[in-house]
Amino acid sequence: MRSPPQLQALSSVLKMSTNIGRSFSQLPIFLHNLQRTNPNTFTAIKKTDTNRFQFCFVALGCVVHDTADICGLFTPYWELSDNKMYFAVALDGNHEPLLLAIGLGTLECEDSWRWFMMRLKDCLGDDIEVGFISNLCDKIEFGVQSAYPDSYHGYCPKDIARKIRDCVGHNSTEVESLFWKSCNAYSIDNFYLCLERLQTACRKSPFFSLLRSPIYWLDDIPISKWTRAFFPIIRYNVKSIDVPEILQIISRREFPITTIIELITTSIQSKYAERADVAGRFSGGLTPYVESKVQKCVNKSYNWNARRLYGDTYQVDDNFATTNVQLERRIG
Repeated sequence: MRSPPQLQALSSVLKMSTNIGRSFSQLPIFLHNLQRTNPNTFTAIKKTDTNRFQFCFVALGCVVHDTADICGLFTPYWELSDNKMYFAVALDGNHEPLLLAIGLGTLECEDSWRWFMMRLKDCLGDDIEVGFISNLCDKIEFGVQSAYPDSYHGYCPKDIARKIRDCVGHNSTEVESLFWKSCNAYSIDNFYLCLERLQTACRKSPFFSLLRSPIYWLDDIPISKWTRAFFPIIRYNVKSIDVPEILQIISRREFPITTIIELITTSIQSKYAERADVAGRFSGGLTPYVESKVQKCVNKSYNWNARRLYGDTYQVDDNFATTNVQLERRIG
């Protein structure tokens, strides 16, 4: 299995044999060979009317074949460089980021996002329920709605927190802190309590002289897109999905397009070898992450009493209070 330093060494070798300009002309045969040596791999190239390269899409076969075992919650990102890099990252059963697909192109716009998302749908198929988490980006929203009009699309709270810092100033930590409390609230009642405190903080000094709240735009974002208390089942408790390390390495340097794809596919294959090694070390039906989470919940609630009332409603006594809990609506 190649480590990141070895991947960097591989890139140096490939860069010596292929310059950036020549790599675009070599791309079709490169992708053909990639498909030939990796069954079920999905690739696509989009060109302009004058036959110039515009965009390419790659989803490695092992990932496409494994989508039934991957959480149907994906995060589309894009990084800005001389060429634009798009990628979709999933969360696997061990709560680790897994790169599903990449797109490389010469522009970043609504049409390019739509093309990327349609190619993602082509390779994943129509029989998988998916949801998306992304940054605050109208272009991504357009692409998701074009390909998956009925799917859930939420936002990464880290990106909302960044925008809050820009609006209130980096020295005002109270507003951002109250935002995170609202975001992390588990019950609906607790969320509205935290949200009221957040709104109150935005009416105090130094914001009281403003005609409207410095974060007025937050009211226009549906709460199911950013607060855990209202997340749908497909998102559950997932606030964000990290970017795989290989993409961070690539974004800091300039590589030929074929080198970028080679580095990423090698990284994915290494990740799958690592997953197979982990799977071989445990015999239970749960991944180590899930097993740990379940055990923590068992330890915390071992002396609680729960009684089903009806449907998904339970009466829970935690030795401090008795509460009616609705699992589906997260009321309790």
